[in-house]
Amino acid sequence: MTALEIILNILSMILIALSATMIINHLYPKFKKLEKETEEEAKQYRYVEMNKTIKNAFIIMAIITNLIGIIIFIFPNLITNILGFNYTATIIVWWLPVLFDNVILYFMLTKATYNDKEIIVKKALSKSKIYKYEDIISYSESRNLRVKTKTGNFTLLNAMSGTNTLRQIIKSKSIKQIR
Repeated sequence: MTALEIILNILSMILIALSATMIINHLYPKFKKLEKETEEEAKQYRYVEMNKTIKNAFIIMAIITNLIGIIIFIFPNLITNILGFNYTATIIVWWLPVLFDNVILYFMLTKATYNDKEIIVKKALSKSKIYKYEDIISYSESRNLRVKTKTGNFTLLNAMSGTNTLRQIIKSKSIKQIR
C-alpha cells in the first residue's frame, strides 16, 4: 500500500465519521421528540407497543433477509459457481442474522394493554394472556420490563412506547400490596 492510498483511506474514514456525526446530530432531536409523543400517546391510551415506523422497518428488513436466505438455500450454484463463495460458510453467516432478526421481530410484535386491575399481553402467533397485578411476584426495575407472576411471565422491550409508564404502575400497585 502506498502512502497516497493510506492518506486516502484515512481521509475517507474521517469524512465518513464527520458525515455520520452530522446526520446523527440532525436526527437525534427528531427521534427524541417522536419518542416523547409516542410515550404520551401510549400513556393516555394505556398500551405498550413498538412504534409503528420502527416495527414496519423491522418487518421489511425481516422479509428481505428471509427472502435472501431462501434464495441462498435454493440456489447453491449461484453462491458457489457464480459468486465464488463457500456454500456452508455463506449459509452459516447469513442464517445467523436471519434468526436474530426473527427473534427480535417476535419480541417487537408483542403488545400489551392494561387497566386498573390487569395487564393483557398479546404475543405474536399466540392467544392473549391476562395477568392480574396482585399475582405479580417480581419485575425488573430497569432495562427491559420482565414481569414474573403466579400464572406465567412476560417481557416487554424497553424500546416500546409505554413500557416505563407500565413499570411505574406496577411499582405503585406492588407498593400498595405490601402495605
